[in-house]
Amino acid sequence: MAALLAAFAILSLLALPLHAAHHSILPLKSFLAVEEYKTKILQSRDGTFSCGFYQIYTDAFTFSIWYSNSVNKTTVWSANRGSPVRSWGSAITLRKDGSIVLTDYDGTVVWQTEGNFPNVQYAELLDSGNLVLKNSSGDIVWKSFDSPTDTFLPTQLITDGINYRELVKATEKFKHEIGWGGTGVAYKGILDDGRAVVIKKLGNDPFWLEEFIDFRLGGELNNSQAEVMIKVAISCLEEEMKKRPTMESVVEILLDVAEINETTTC
Repeated sequence: MAALLAAFAILSLLALPLHAAHHSILPLKSFLAVEEYKTKILQSRDGTFSCGFYQIYTDAFTFSIWYSNSVNKTTVWSANRGSPVRSWGSAITLRKDGSIVLTDYDGTVVWQTEGNFPNVQYAELLDSGNLVLKNSSGDIVWKSFDSPTDTFLPTQLITDGINYRELVKATEKFKHEIGWGGTGVAYKGILDDGRAVVIKKLGNDPFWLEEFIDFRLGGELNNSQAEVMIKVAISCLEEEMKKRPTMESVVEILLDVAEINETTTC
């Protein structure tokens, strides 16, 4: 009898709904409802990261990952940053086909994982802040690190196996600024293997890299020419149209006939 009671207790714990405690796993055919955004969330096993509906306004939510213990709930990833969903009727579902789908109050699909993921069993929020899909063998078939939107985390591979720490080292802590445009500052650096890298950093926070544009400059690299090309690209992204160079001036610059003139109008 004691054994039966113990088994029943274990089964009862396993059958608890997700909102009864924080879990790192979302099973297949399960969902998170926006109405329970304060309690029904995923949390990494070490408690560092949380994942679920993130309130940005009274009636606007994103599906995001954030630091659990930060005062302002600093986000590190958002699926629908530019298309928030309503505060009722919205849900994030791990469908039976293995895809994660975010729907708005009216059932409209706002975001979903791209790709074919057969045999997916669950989604899991790892201690690194990476939201992943795993199959029955425990293999990762999709990860949020491959679709960065907010912040690059220290263990996140940005491209070709390069992570945040390596970029900080390559740029000497973002020391070598080579240009500034309406969307951010560009820095240059050299990786340990000798390759050049240019990083574009959005925002003013010195500790958070909200977004990168990572240009790989292959072959023989002429640093001065590379800097000119990057400055041209940045000037073409100025928010104010009058500050953007004309196509003629761009051609002249690239031919080393003229220099960048920030006051050139289009």
